[in-house]
Amino acid sequence: HFINEYWCKSPGVQQWPAVSDPDDTCGVFGPYGVGGGLTPRMENLIPYSNSSTYINDFEVGSIQEIDLVGVLFHPYHQHINPFQIQEVFNNADASVDPDSYTAEAVKSWYQVGDWQDTLQLPALKVIGTNDGLSRQTAVKVRFQVDQFTGHMLQHCHLLFHEDQGMMAQYDMRGDEGTTWDGARDIDRTCIKPTAKKGFGPYGICTDTYPTLDLSQAYQPLIMPEQVYPDEDGVTRVQMIFGLAHYKGASFDTILRVHDAVAPGKTIHAVPGGRIELELINCLREPLGFNGPEALNKYHIPNSTNIHTHGPHISGASPGDNVFLNLGPGNSSNYVYEFNENHMPGTFWYHPHLHGSSALQVGQGAAGMLIVDHPKDYEIPDAIMDMPEHQMVFQHMSLDILRESSSISDDEVTNWVDHNFNMTNTTTDLTNFMLVNMQFLPEVTMEVNKWYRWRMALSSVRESISFLSQSGNCEFQLLAKDGIYLADAPRTVPAIILSPGNKADVAVRCSKVGQEYMNATDLAFDPKFGGFNPETQFAQDSPPKYQDVYTSVGNFHDPELQPIVMVIDVVSAPGTEEPDVDLEPFTVPTPCYLVDLRELNETEIEIGHFINEYW
Repeated sequence: HFINEYWCKSPGVQQWPAVSDPDDTCGVFGPYGVGGGLTPRMENLIPYSNSSTYINDFEVGSIQEIDLVGVLFHPYHQHINPFQIQEVFNNADASVDPDSYTAEAVKSWYQVGDWQDTLQLPALKVIGTNDGLSRQTAVKVRFQVDQFTGHMLQHCHLLFHEDQGMMAQYDMRGDEGTTWDGARDIDRTCIKPTAKKGFGPYGICTDTYPTLDLSQAYQPLIMPEQVYPDEDGVTRVQMIFGLAHYKGASFDTILRVHDAVAPGKTIHAVPGGRIELELINCLREPLGFNGPEALNKYHIPNSTNIHTHGPHISGASPGDNVFLNLGPGNSSNYVYEFNENHMPGTFWYHPHLHGSSALQVGQGAAGMLIVDHPKDYEIPDAIMDMPEHQMVFQHMSLDILRESSSISDDEVTNWVDHNFNMTNTTTDLTNFMLVNMQFLPEVTMEVNKWYRWRMALSSVRESISFLSQSGNCEFQLLAKDGIYLADAPRTVPAIILSPGNKADVAVRCSKVGQEYMNATDLAFDPKFGGFNPETQFAQDSPPKYQDVYTSVGNFHDPELQPIVMVIDVVSAPGTEEPDVDLEPFTVPTPCYLVDLRELNETEIEIGHFINEYW
């Protein structure tokens, strides 16, 4: 059991600064919780340094418990091993009226026992009752160190914080393939892993790139191209990281994207199968800002890699190695092995090269990854056969794109006047939320029929919360971060996504006509997480360091963009009567996702530590 805490500080300042400075230090406090000490010391703040430095080491096959401190401000994300919420500690200053809309929304979305790989709780007081860490709101989580040795990265998924050093890694040691032998004691039916398989294909590069005209609003939502496994269970993908001319709702520019589209292709896998992916970097030199002085700053904009966000797979090469640096003109083969016990779910992929993550993800270099249900999977037919819409929510923020481009010496575009043109074709907004890179798209659904919305939020700062404007569309939450709820389906009044989150929601609309999905103005106190709307970035501001850190992540401002998308609810033969209500269901539990809440403390190795971002 240990403590993990995130923190940022300015030189000589012991707290979050009112106005940020480019010399700010962001990092993770070391495991200071061991031995009972709960007070961090600023000199113990550890910014990221290199890929061979670890803040803790775990034995493969063990259970770990962490108190996450700072998740009111920062979305905590850890690679490879998802975690289960065990308990919430609260600070009285973060109180929320238990009868408010905020309380209802948060309590229904976040519950003890849920599994996630990314977590930011915007209003913790409404969930728990204990005051174990009185100085700071915290969440206790548990996870298994299951199967995979090597490094396990954890970082704030506000990627502009991650690029400044708010990340660290654990060293997973022992024998590759080891699992915790107590899983079957909790659940005799949990699915144990099977043996690994090999990898394969080769791909080539192209320098050409097309124009993506996504400038118009109220256009049909575009479904990404789908890539499915071959008959042998292997999904073979050639992925080109290159350029595309983007014509957007308010500006034209050049984007870095995968396969000349945004979002990228949806990649499907199956439990027991694998993905063989060749990533080819077709960008050109120069590298941009680089060298020792560039560490924990925006740098190397033309270098990249790929991260599969969420799957329980190996983080060592040729798997999900986020420390691989793929420079311009180079390629690398990835092989992602999905064990037969991997839970089916919705995940996503994006670049994760330290220093260029915010710039690349922030302009649309992302796509969805789906682990499909096996044909014999134990799940109701109503869920298995439900038609679906895939939605990658993309936050476009010119302030972060301009700053990261300027600091990293990006020569593709500076987002001001080089390969960039303000057009105001559909809107004059420069900070907005897109769906599949479309501004206010239209989604067609038949009345009274259930649809599965698979969603991921590709954002370097803003969260999103939205609801049905008139209430004619109902939401039933099925899964979060690719993991089915233990109490699915769960009725929720709104959909809440923080940067990096995924969600599967069953949606049924009861009235023919247009139904707007409206951003919600959740009543968050700006002191806790900075969830206050920010002002627009001035279009004529010069490409220099800007005051963009006056808050640490915020929910999308409904006053600037009140509508996220439009649902066109249509009638069709056989839709006079609504689909039957969804019945409660459970799915087979992989051993790495057994419920850890009642675990005896003696089963937890290494000791308690806190992880906090700041």
